[in-house]
Amino acid sequence: MKTMRVLVCLLTLTLGALFLTTPWATQSQAAGTVIYEFRSKICPYCYELAEILGELSKKYPGQFMVQEYWNERDEAMFKKYDVSLVPTLIILGPSGRVAFRHEGAISKDELVSRLKGLNVIRD
Repeated sequence: MKTMRVLVCLLTLTLGALFLTTPWATQSQAAGTVIYEFRSKICPYCYELAEILGELSKKYPGQFMVQEYWNERDEAMFKKYDVSLVPTLIILGPSGRVAFRHEGAISKDELVSRLKGLNVIRD
C-alpha cells in the first residue's frame, strides 16, 4: 500500500512537471475558460444574451466555451452556483474557480470589455 502511494505521488509530480513545461500551459487561461450561462425559457434577456454569446463565439473561435443551464431542467447547477436571477453569467478559468459573475442583462460592449480584461478573448 505504501509503495502504491509513493508511485501515485511520483506520477503526480511527473505529470505536474510535464504540464508546467508544455507550450499550452504557458498560454493565457482563455483556452480553458468556460462561461456558464444560466437562463429561463420565459426570459427575453436570456435570449438576447445567448445571441451575444453566439456572436462572440464566432468572432473569437476556440477562445472560450459556453455551457447553457436552464432553470426548468438544471436545478442542481442553479443550486450549486446559488443562481436565483436569470440571466446569470459565471466565468470559470481552467482551475475551475469563478473568475467573474454577472446577474441580469449585460451589453455586448460591456461583456467584450470584461472578457478582454480577464484575458478570455484576444483580437
